[in-house]
Amino acid sequence: MGPRGSVTDVKGSWIVPRVDCTRTPDSVSASWIGIDGVDSFTVEQVGTISSCYGSTAVYAPWFEFFPEFAEFIPRTVHPGDVMNAEVKVSGGVYALSLCDADGSWCWGTSAPGTGFEADSSAEWITEAYSVCPHGLFSCEEQPLASFDRAYYGEAYTGFASTNYAQIGQDTGSIGSFAAVAGLSVYNIEMVYCPGGCPVVTSSLILGGSSFYTTWAYGLSIYNVLSSQYVTLGEPVKDSAVLTHPTGNAGGTVEHEWFFGLTCSGVPKVTSQVKVTRGIVPSSRPLYFNSPGYYSWRAVYSGDGNNKKAISPCKPMVVIGVTHTAVTCTKSYIRVGESTVCTASVYPTYRNLPHDGFVLWITFYGSGRGTFSSFFCRLSSGRCSVTFTATAPGRTGIYAVYFGDRFSWYSFGREFITIV
Repeated sequence: MGPRGSVTDVKGSWIVPRVDCTRTPDSVSASWIGIDGVDSFTVEQVGTISSCYGSTAVYAPWFEFFPEFAEFIPRTVHPGDVMNAEVKVSGGVYALSLCDADGSWCWGTSAPGTGFEADSSAEWITEAYSVCPHGLFSCEEQPLASFDRAYYGEAYTGFASTNYAQIGQDTGSIGSFAAVAGLSVYNIEMVYCPGGCPVVTSSLILGGSSFYTTWAYGLSIYNVLSSQYVTLGEPVKDSAVLTHPTGNAGGTVEHEWFFGLTCSGVPKVTSQVKVTRGIVPSSRPLYFNSPGYYSWRAVYSGDGNNKKAISPCKPMVVIGVTHTAVTCTKSYIRVGESTVCTASVYPTYRNLPHDGFVLWITFYGSGRGTFSSFFCRLSSGRCSVTFTATAPGRTGIYAVYFGDRFSWYSFGREFITIV
């Protein structure tokens, strides 16, 4: 993960895992690579699914420019096939490619970005995906399919320079970026699947280019936050569930939170709760007074019949409420004259000025002028455009701030009289 705009190319290779649909009917899994998803609501991705429709195994390639829906690629894949993929961006256009290593087919497509991509994270993923039967806001998490070990990278696929990325001026394997100033490498486990997320990720090998994921069934604990995007001052609680415990499980669960996304460092214990017959009470509500990245996990103590278990790390972002003020150098102008209008976004959190984009529109008598640009990017929390009057009357100047990684959107307005 790096600064916004730094990730321009991601390459990956993997072996399509086989699924056991007698063990996990009606379940899903996907292997993919992509750009974005950590620091934005967009993802540009390509991969394969190994899923169970009833007790029938289905294997297929797919791609997605999220938030657009995923689409299947009209090609055939089988378990054990070696896939070679790339996602890159140049000049605001995203290009995706996927090839079967047996030489039977290669596929590619491209699409312009929306302008809201962060281009700040490179990703190599095994996950249970969501199904959205009635549109984007009806998405439902699906159970994770039982899969053979899923292998990624040159050590297993034979493809050199895969599981590589271009981040800024640096090109290298996943593990190589841990030594680059300003960049981070995270192993983020799945945090919620109906029935649990029994996935374990190996360490990186072969110069940080290769790894595998394993479906590890057994007693596990997963946790669910009341919200992963929390407004400053809003309470958040952690709930936990034990899956497949033996007997009337007892013991305790500690709900812990950390600074940062990876559940590393010294944990802060929100509360310790008593497990009764396998039921885990939720943590007490917690209020965060500073925007930023945080993470949670639940730690089960075990008892006489059940081993100790630690949930996957659950990331959370605390976002501040912003206000946008609009000021124009002139509030009375003649037709043909111009005024400079400035949007200022405040307050500043964590001593970081806001970034992101501002959209300019007119309202209440729109059409009485034009902007030098409908968008501007904030610099030190401010940005300006020039408004030129074309018709007399009173009009409103409206600035919509889209928010950034630590801030919600907001808007402001100013009125101008044109004579």
